[in-house]
This record gives sequence, C-alpha cells and structure tokens, in this order.
Amino acid sequence: MQKFKILFEDAHLLVIQKPARISVHPPEDKSIRFDPRKTVLYQLEKDRGVKFFLAHRLDQATSGVLIVAKDSKTASLMGEQFSSGRVEKTYLAVTRGWILDQTICEIPLLTENKRSEMNSKTTIFPLARIEIDVSNERFEKSRYTLTWARPQTGRKHQIRRHLKHLAHPIIGDRVHGDGTHNKIFQEHFRLKNLLLHCHEMAFTHPHTGEALRIHSLWRRDWHEVFNIFGLCPRLPLDFDNF
Repeated sequence: MQKFKILFEDAHLLVIQKPARISVHPPEDKSIRFDPRKTVLYQLEKDRGVKFFLAHRLDQATSGVLIVAKDSKTASLMGEQFSSGRVEKTYLAVTRGWILDQTICEIPLLTENKRSEMNSKTTIFPLARIEIDVSNERFEKSRYTLTWARPQTGRKHQIRRHLKHLAHPIIGDRVHGDGTHNKIFQEHFRLKNLLLHCHEMAFTHPHTGEALRIHSLWRRDWHEVFNIFGLCPRLPLDFDNF
C-alpha cells in the first residue's frame, strides 16, 4: 500500500503529493483492462477506511499537487472553482528546444470524443536553458528549456498538447513528445519520467473562504533537473512574470 505525502488536511480537504506513474482513478472506458487497486483513490480509501472524492485530475504520468475532497459537497464546490478558472495552477516542465520569451498558447483543443473543440489557454514562461553536446536528428547539439506553465483552462493533456503545438514538446512525453529527445534525456541524464510537475495550487477554501496556496515538494528526479539547469530548488522561483 502506497503512502502519500500530505501537503494540507482539514475536515473537508486532503491535499497530497501525487507521484508520477500512478492513476488517480480507473479509466472511464470500461473496455480497458485495469486494476482499480492501483489508483490514488483506492489506496487512500483503503488506508483511511473512508470514501474520498476527486476535486480535479492529474494525468497518470504527471506528479505534484492533487486535491481530494472528503465529501461530495466539497468536491462539487471545488469543481466549480476549477471549471470557472478560479484555481491558479502552476506546473514545471522541461521542453525540447529553447523558449526565449513568455508565450501564450490559445489553440482550441479537441474534446476526448474528437467531435468538437474547446477554448484553451496556457501561459508559458522560460526559467532556464541548456545546450548539451549530444547530437539529434537535426542538430549537432541538443537544447532544452525549463519552464513554468500556467493553464487558465483545464482540458485533457492541455499543457502537453499546447507545448507540442508550439514545437516544444515535454521531455518524457510518450504520447505528444519527441522520441529522440526522450531517449537523449533517458540515456544522458537517466531521467525517463514525464518531466511535468504540478508545483502549486492556489484556491479559496470552499467552506472557510481562506485563500490557500499549496506547494509540492521536490522529489529526487526534480532535484536532478535543477542540477542539470544550474538552479537551486531551495530558492524561491520567479512567478512575477506571469
């Protein structure tokens, strides 16, 4: 049974640090064979002996801040904040190529059934850039950017799909990414996970009205990312440009 690091807890909410490579709930497509015991919800409920309700979702491959409600009313109230864009979400990502300036991507994204498009908006801001002496299919050296990503909407794989559209796919993304650069990072830096991490959630407590800003912790793979880009994870990272 996996134990999750608790970032915040009270009578209504539980905020945990979700590891990469674990689903928050079983797939909605019942035809997909899946062990429901290998989900965040199942393991939380098994550990606590009570029912929990998701307030939002994180992709299986994405790590970071996950908000869980202890009752359906709280889940509904938090869901309203997410759907109305009142939750401030900040992710950290490593992308292929150099991103030089703050970029806003507003390309509409297809729904899961691919029958319609939904308005979507993500702000990207570069924190640090590197160039390494490893050739790829196009260049003698390979370039990468460490970025903040702040989605103002909440579409499936939104950050991953927007960065792919900008020609800066996220390293470790096996669906929307670049296989050559995923392999370079795995072989050169021994990092194979999706390098997308939900670092912070800022929202209003649905019952007390308190303004909450919950930060994640930096796990081993992200400490390695900071080393690669020459940054110190103990220092506050710059949000002023958003």
